[in-house]
Amino acid sequence: MAESWTTHLGHPDGLNSMFRALDRWLVSWLTSPRRPCSVPIRHVVFTVCDHFEPLHHSDLKGALKRMANWRLKWPALARTTRDSGGEPPRHTFFYPIEQYRQDILAELAGLCAESRSEVEIHLHHHDDTPQGLRATLRQGVSDLRSHGFLGADSSGLARFGFIHGNWALDHSDPRGHNCGVADELGILRSEGCFGDFTMPSAPHPTQARMVNRLYYAPDLSLIHI
Repeated sequence: MAESWTTHLGHPDGLNSMFRALDRWLVSWLTSPRRPCSVPIRHVVFTVCDHFEPLHHSDLKGALKRMANWRLKWPALARTTRDSGGEPPRHTFFYPIEQYRQDILAELAGLCAESRSEVEIHLHHHDDTPQGLRATLRQGVSDLRSHGFLGADSSGLARFGFIHGNWALDHSDPRGHNCGVADELGILRSEGCFGDFTMPSAPHPTQARMVNRLYYAPDLSLIHI
């Protein structure tokens, strides 16, 4: 349920913004149970959830140039490092499915084949509906699977990780922006999502108060009071 803090700390004002958002996450972090480790720590897993948007502030020509740069540099960089099992690092590209371009995804497929990396789902949407979200997810899954991406369960249902664009998961932005689907969590799960990696979003107001934990988030739209 987490992405790297460096996504936000990389901004020139990122560190100050994080301190301004202490009320969103500090108390939960301080009160999180600290269980003593009964055995020595032998393995550390570092994860990268990349909001991978080659078309961001760019046209197709610029996006393909970015892809060429990735294909030139990332496989070579990955070959310089191995973990304790002899495996190179693998990058996870969360690609925005609403920005599908066959030529970009073909380059990304080549990059992943060269570096044994993977692609998961990223989505930006606004004023959406449950029906619109399902249609977008299904089209996005079809598009990605046509390039060899995404796993599947024993029934053949695609399984995918998810990052919500602009952090407004489950219509959580108090301004009502960048989603529109209040039962998004349930829809994601039924469509094959195995985990959401949108957080942390601080200093954005969508930041959950629960931090540093894996958990099942209830869909409040399904809870009847």
